[in-house]
Amino acid sequence: MRLDIAAAQALNISREKAKKMILSGSIMVNGTVQIIPKFEIQDQEITSTELNPIIIIQNEIKPNYDIPLDIIFEDDDILIINKQKGLMVHEGASENFHTLVNALVAKYGMDFQNVGSSFRPGIVHRLDKNTTGLMIIAKNQISFDLLTKMITNREITRKYLAVCYGIPRLKAGKVTVNIGVDLKDKTKRKALQIGGREAVTHYKLLDSKNGFSLIECKLETGRTHQIRVHLSYIGHPIVGDETYCMRPKVQGFSSQILHAYCLEFKHPVSNELLSFTNKEDFLKHIESFGFVW
Repeated sequence: MRLDIAAAQALNISREKAKKMILSGSIMVNGTVQIIPKFEIQDQEITSTELNPIIIIQNEIKPNYDIPLDIIFEDDDILIINKQKGLMVHEGASENFHTLVNALVAKYGMDFQNVGSSFRPGIVHRLDKNTTGLMIIAKNQISFDLLTKMITNREITRKYLAVCYGIPRLKAGKVTVNIGVDLKDKTKRKALQIGGREAVTHYKLLDSKNGFSLIECKLETGRTHQIRVHLSYIGHPIVGDETYCMRPKVQGFSSQILHAYCLEFKHPVSNELLSFTNKEDFLKHIESFGFVW
């Protein structure tokens, strides 16, 4: 059922009024504000109070046993996976069953929904649907709380590889422009001189060939679409990025060529220094560009 229909039924109001409430941020799904009226919900439990105009809609996450998980590392507290292209991390307007979270619930049982947010259990940071690479998953509440704090305190190193148009004038640099919601399309983000949230990306040119560059990006903050927005902002959009790149398409690359290849952090429980890299498959995927690195 669509969210606007469910909200209209819950409050006994018109669908149009329910839509306006959703767009204004008065609707929450699993504890997260949802601003997309066509967001699909299932097995909904809807509650409202006289003192709080926000409707809370909680879904039970259904296990999906058909999604493979490429596990790089696992112990009792954390999980490191290599996320494949085309897999959403958690529910969205266009998908509520074929997600990483559905696969995690299938593997670790329904109790896994109690780790952190019930909307996206175990998820302490995310990757876009068509961005590939390494992710940290918390397997219990203690590690979730500690990892979340580490992300906030910028204690986890996250590095990405991207193929971009053009060659940066500076071989290394720092992009500090804020990022906020694009009011013309709330599914997109926009670089903002005023307003938005602080966003910091460090980049380094690794190689360039025939008008394309292989760039390493290191996140200092983790805003939605941050690397894609920042590289587009400095004039070097990511090849294949249909949202933030207006350049001609490159044959064989239908989505952004962006890969999370490195994670470095201290284990949230043992305090052991951990380092993971995963780049061989990605470099093979982009070998037609001729980069040397």
